[in-house]
Amino acid sequence: MPTALLYFRTDGTHPVYTSSTTSDAVSVSQLLSTYPDQVLEFDFPENILEGMRLNYDNNVISIPAPNSEGVKLINKQENGLRGIELTINGVFKNPKTLSTDIAKLKNMATMSQIDSKHIYGIVGFYSPNAPEFSLDPNATITTDATKGYTLSSFTIGYVGQQVTRYDFRVTLSFGGIYTS
Repeated sequence: MPTALLYFRTDGTHPVYTSSTTSDAVSVSQLLSTYPDQVLEFDFPENILEGMRLNYDNNVISIPAPNSEGVKLINKQENGLRGIELTINGVFKNPKTLSTDIAKLKNMATMSQIDSKHIYGIVGFYSPNAPEFSLDPNATITTDATKGYTLSSFTIGYVGQQVTRYDFRVTLSFGGIYTS
């Protein structure tokens, strides 16, 4: 079993859920065999996912309230959620799949990040070792997704002296209804 999967779902081709329930959907683990072009697999020691970082940013505004008596007061205004970003980083080092994995990442970044069913993002992330970071865009045939990631940015470069190892960093931006 992989240590993590970075993938995307589409509405024009499967794996979108095929009914109003998610029970008959192509599961995240089935993506590897059914739609390998839609999945980046991280499985030690070939491709290594070294770290994850979640940045949660509330949109709370501080409003100073001056008064003539010299009382110091700062009011707060709750404006919901400003953003959530998940950053993953690691190393591609399998020479047999290196160019394919880099091409998958580039393709994922350059394609449209939303579609008619995945209105908050088509990108999903699965990590059985860190399920609190996993998110699957949950669209069905009858219902649009209520959450998803978009691929905001990625960086990739050489690691070490050999051109057979590349380090990478991918930043995913959350969209939709957030429940902890």
